[in-house]
Amino acid sequence: MTFPLFFTPEILMGALPPLLVGLCVAVVTDVDMPSIAIATLVAIYLPEILLAYARNWHLSIMTLPAMIVRDMMIPAVWFRSWMQKPVEWRGNTMAIGTRFSELKEAPTAPRCEP
Repeated sequence: MTFPLFFTPEILMGALPPLLVGLCVAVVTDVDMPSIAIATLVAIYLPEILLAYARNWHLSIMTLPAMIVRDMMIPAVWFRSWMQKPVEWRGNTMAIGTRFSELKEAPTAPRCEP
């Protein structure tokens, strides 16, 4: 029953938690909120873009918007995964939050051999 323990912190991934912390700091310290928000977003996305550049991974004008959309989707995907029925992943049926977990082999598709 360790899967929910490892899955629960994933809601903290993405830009939303650091952005909320930055905005709380802006309220407490009476600093300009837009500058705190921009500084937080730069601190989140700049290292990821620099890593992609350093490793010669694909970068385009759409990289940053794609990262932002990805991070906006994380809470919705996380919440949905808690609310839906079991899923199959890599041939194993997985469920979150069940008292009893049991692995069942997923049916395999017939292979076409030339």
